[in-house]
Amino acid sequence: ILKGLIKSLTVKCADPLQDTDEYCFRRTDSRVQRVETRQREGQELLKRQLEVLIQWNRLDVAQEFIFVNMNLQEHELNDLLMGAINHRRGSFIRNIIERGAKLKSFLTEQRFEQLLNSTPASTLLH
Repeated sequence: ILKGLIKSLTVKCADPLQDTDEYCFRRTDSRVQRVETRQREGQELLKRQLEVLIQWNRLDVAQEFIFVNMNLQEHELNDLLMGAINHRRGSFIRNIIERGAKLKSFLTEQRFEQLLNSTPASTLLH
């Protein structure tokens, strides 16, 4: 999508009234940066919505409206996985792992300690 947008912006810049190609590319670069910023903001909003859906245990809504529009990085998947574990949402945990979270990179010493400290006192771990 972004490549197509860049191409269309570049073609629109080919205006005979513009003085230089440099102006054209600066204008295109500025538009691309705005599009990229909006995409990042959109991903952040979707991530925050997903965090709320984990708390509400609404995997059905997440699958229908959120997961289909998200392209998550490994660290973002790890953050979501931690939230799902903390809220004890097994269906979300499975779904996040299916979407690419790697337990090997997720379970760092720091996270393992966080998980141990977040377990209720009534469990066998305490």
